[in-house]
Amino acid sequence: MLKTHHGIELTTDNAKVVDLYEKALNHVQRYEGGAGAKIKEMLTEQPDFWAGHLLFGSVLATATEARFMPKIRKIVEQVSANREKLNERERGHLAALDAFGQGNWRDAAFHWGQVLTDHPHDTLALHVAHQVDFMTGDDYNLMNRAARVLPEWNEDIPNYANLLGMYAFGLEENNFFSKAEDFGRLCCALDPRDAWGHHAVGHVLEMEARFDEGISWYEGRQPDWADDSELSVHNWWHLALYYVEREDFAGALSLFDQQVSVEEPDYVLRLMDATALLWRLHLRGIDCGDRWTSLGERWASKVAVEGGFYAFNDFHAMLALMMAERWQDFNQLSDQISAQAKQPTTLGAMAREVSMPLLKAVEAYGRNKCQEAVSILDRVKPLVYRFGGSEAQRDAVDQLHIGAALKGGLSGAALALTHERTLKKEESPLAWRFAGEAYKLMGDAEAANKADKQAALLLA
Repeated sequence: MLKTHHGIELTTDNAKVVDLYEKALNHVQRYEGGAGAKIKEMLTEQPDFWAGHLLFGSVLATATEARFMPKIRKIVEQVSANREKLNERERGHLAALDAFGQGNWRDAAFHWGQVLTDHPHDTLALHVAHQVDFMTGDDYNLMNRAARVLPEWNEDIPNYANLLGMYAFGLEENNFFSKAEDFGRLCCALDPRDAWGHHAVGHVLEMEARFDEGISWYEGRQPDWADDSELSVHNWWHLALYYVEREDFAGALSLFDQQVSVEEPDYVLRLMDATALLWRLHLRGIDCGDRWTSLGERWASKVAVEGGFYAFNDFHAMLALMMAERWQDFNQLSDQISAQAKQPTTLGAMAREVSMPLLKAVEAYGRNKCQEAVSILDRVKPLVYRFGGSEAQRDAVDQLHIGAALKGGLSGAALALTHERTLKKEESPLAWRFAGEAYKLMGDAEAANKADKQAALLLA
């Protein structure tokens, strides 16, 4: 066996393979391009390097796409047939990837967590467990999984900055904003190219309604996160959200066209960002032209394979298909979600508890049955965290709730929901714009005017 720079034993005696493994993993952790090429070179050099196959499967897992699941299960089958050649740590990775491939994502995170208990410097286990915590809405472990190993690390250990970025993001999702910002900025100071740490600070600025700072943070450091980064589209999306809050809708649309709605490669993660941005613009009454038609077509081309797989992805597909009025594709998606909901897995539970109600709410919104949509969302919104994503991403559901109330003329519901928002984000112009619309429905012109003035003051 040989060891990585983190002291992790790999079942190989080929130093070149270990070097390629570390380089590939470093690309993965920092969301840089080139990981695939390194993995291919590594497995060409040693086809029976089973730890390398587990790395490949783990990378596919974090993509959250159904099309990769057969490959993940094939990797599990191949590695399992050689289980006796693995060390104890690698068997832990195998158990985790096996659970993931069966749709039991929470079990997978548990197994990767067990690996970390004995091997706190296992950067692959850290990376993929953190992502699965995010994908399953497990904010507790999103923060504490990094906290459990952080004291075992220091600046002399490679990728220390990346761990700080993970911890920063976990802190932010648990509303420890000040501490999250400190760790995120330290991460970026140590490694300016760490896209996840940069992203964590961006989330803090979003949650605290510090939109001008957010724009400066992204625009001032653009070369650090936008060049050769798998996370660049998502970070462009975050920048566009600040533009929406600042009511620079032309700027947001420009970012949509030039940076967010890229078609190649057409990953589901990128489609979700495009949908989430266009959805927010729609709710502000912005004419989006034929963009929904194009986005609906792209989602429709994915439904046969991806529909019903992962609830978080499905929600964005619902929105796009509804807005494009592709009801036949919407119904196909509904059937696929119903089938997934019958499965006794993490993914099945997400479909039952979150996707099915959201599907009915989105359809009700699209068919102008807004009272029905609001009633469904009243019940499901407290459970939405279970399908993963960040608080910023799940805000699309909150905005659907408000949008349905406003669209349906449900003044009482609209006002109650906007009260939630203005108290949570007092510095948000968007929150006060929503409040102004709700007050207008109530017939309270004076309060509506005050809300609009507050929005204008914040924009000044």
